[in-house]
Amino acid sequence: MIVPTFIWISAQADVASISSTFGDRIRIQSLIFHPEYLKEAYLLQGLTHKPQVVTLVVYDLPDRDCSAGASSGEFVIANGGEAHYKAFIDSIVAQIAKVPQVQVVIELEPDSIGNSKLIVAQIRHAD
Repeated sequence: MIVPTFIWISAQADVASISSTFGDRIRIQSLIFHPEYLKEAYLLQGLTHKPQVVTLVVYDLPDRDCSAGASSGEFVIANGGEAHYKAFIDSIVAQIAKVPQVQVVIELEPDSIGNSKLIVAQIRHAD
């Protein structure tokens, strides 16, 4: 039995794992040993004739950590974080577009909005 899991995409380096070598020569062993998630789902879909869903958690919002530092992410708004984040999201979309046969569900920024430094700063300065 295959148990689904969410795949965390929380850094730019993680994006390539979504469909990194789709289109290359495919071997069945890649279902187990390589982290190319969409390729694996595509192969499994072909083998089982059952639709597959890849679930991604996208988690790299600029200034997302209330200054705790535990999961502050890569992007800082003061250093062009908004533009870098847009490029990050665009690169994820490009990877997903490489394998349109597989459905993808994205959980976008769990707890980032409530934990962002901007929200916390506004709460601290509220009357």
